[in-house]
Amino acid sequence: MYAKVTLKPGCSLGYHIHDGNSETIVVLQGTADYNDNGQAITLHAGDKVHCPSGEGHAIGNPADAAEDLLLQALVIKK
Repeated sequence: MYAKVTLKPGCSLGYHIHDGNSETIVVLQGTADYNDNGQAITLHAGDKVHCPSGEGHAIGNPADAAEDLLLQALVIKK
């Protein structure tokens, strides 16, 4: 699955575990709060992250963000 995701300020994709698939995310616009298996990371436009099968993550746009968070996501079934 390939998707373009838009998150308004204060919105997020909650923590979830990938089971049988992996996901690669590229930040196209904005600053993201990213949770990588419990480790908090800040991502900026141009950054990419990968969540392999069996691991978990979440991503959100901070409530005080000045712009929408735009993401490109690629989910590949194992």
